[in-house]
Amino acid sequence: MSHSQVPHPQIKFGTDGWRGVIADDFTFANVRTAAEAIAAYIHAKEDPAKGICIGYDSRFGSKAFAGACAEVVAATGIPVLLANDITPTPALSYGVRQQSAAGGIMITSSHNPAQWNGVKYKAWYGGSGKPSIIAEIEGFLGRPVPRPAQAAAIRAFDFLPDYLKAIESFADLDMISKSGLKFAIDSMYGAGRTILSDIFTRLGVDHVQIRGHVDPLFPGINPEPIEPHIRALQEAVVQHGCHAGLCTDGDAEPDPRLDIDRGPLHPIAKEGIRNGQQETRAVAGAIEGELDGNGIPQFEAAHGARLQVPVDSMRSGNRLQDMEMQRRLHPRKYPLIEVVVDQAWRLDGTDRCRAAFRVTAHGRTQSFEQDFRMRVEGRRLIVEGEHTFDMRDFDVNPPGFLTLKVDPEVTVKARIVAEREAS
Repeated sequence: MSHSQVPHPQIKFGTDGWRGVIADDFTFANVRTAAEAIAAYIHAKEDPAKGICIGYDSRFGSKAFAGACAEVVAATGIPVLLANDITPTPALSYGVRQQSAAGGIMITSSHNPAQWNGVKYKAWYGGSGKPSIIAEIEGFLGRPVPRPAQAAAIRAFDFLPDYLKAIESFADLDMISKSGLKFAIDSMYGAGRTILSDIFTRLGVDHVQIRGHVDPLFPGINPEPIEPHIRALQEAVVQHGCHAGLCTDGDAEPDPRLDIDRGPLHPIAKEGIRNGQQETRAVAGAIEGELDGNGIPQFEAAHGARLQVPVDSMRSGNRLQDMEMQRRLHPRKYPLIEVVVDQAWRLDGTDRCRAAFRVTAHGRTQSFEQDFRMRVEGRRLIVEGEHTFDMRDFDVNPPGFLTLKVDPEVTVKARIVAEREAS
């Protein structure tokens, strides 16, 4: 029986692919199912004769998962260029463009914890597949692809040389080498390894390298260049008298994120016979998506996000209510409310969008979907929307005594403004 005919758990593609926990839902069977769906899409919508590029990062099993993808794709008659070593995601993307391939598959889970891995799809233009492409790939899940009598060739390929030449032509390395600056480089045990350090060594740029060796456990960190995972880099900058620190995440991908600049968050609940409203502006995090060469958000591209709200930052103006809610939310034990948007996509020709997201509060995680509005103003991405939560779903019982009776359903209204910092 073909693996595509075997029942499998639901595979849900997010921002530009599918991610899962290794040996839980991220298994060889499911990876092969995802690869066959990608092959089916290429046969239906692209020119399969152009072939596909496949790369992998430093995570546990990535090389073997990439090999499994190559076997499945080649079996459908699509030629494969398979990376001969650990490859940064942008090197694979550049390879898709340089080789005029029909698309690309990257085995990586980017900046997620060590137990995760993923399958990213890169369209013929090298970037993440648009929501319409991802939806079509999902539509092919579990549908067998006809096999030719002869499988296509799988050829080992080194994607790094062309990519490094492109970097050197894009960046003013001569200016960097003459600057007299000293840098600290942190590859976070990931696919970046010593690539940047090797370039700086050749140019004579003074630098120190930390965490430049591969370790799929990413000991003590998630390979994401944010606090607290960059503390070792911060310490290295100070300790070695560096002028700056440079960091790459788990798959050495450029940071396509827009840092959240500002925006109020209003949790509103019925309190007795009136509405009680709290507010916080201490929202931190980033929105992930596609940016053009000028840093302008591309509205058609899929977006994800990761937001954090300190529990003790929410205030209503009612001191008694604030004290009671803080007591019930246990901010010392659970200091943050975290929101992870796995995917956001456009619904129609307007600014209406829908998001699939997870909220973690008070030690509990719940999944939701909600419509919202998202628009671009210059370099800014503005997100506005609201969602009603039941605080009991997060094991929080609202006050219910005297004049402090609060309804468990809380409507959160948000306006988030995100902008990429000028480089």
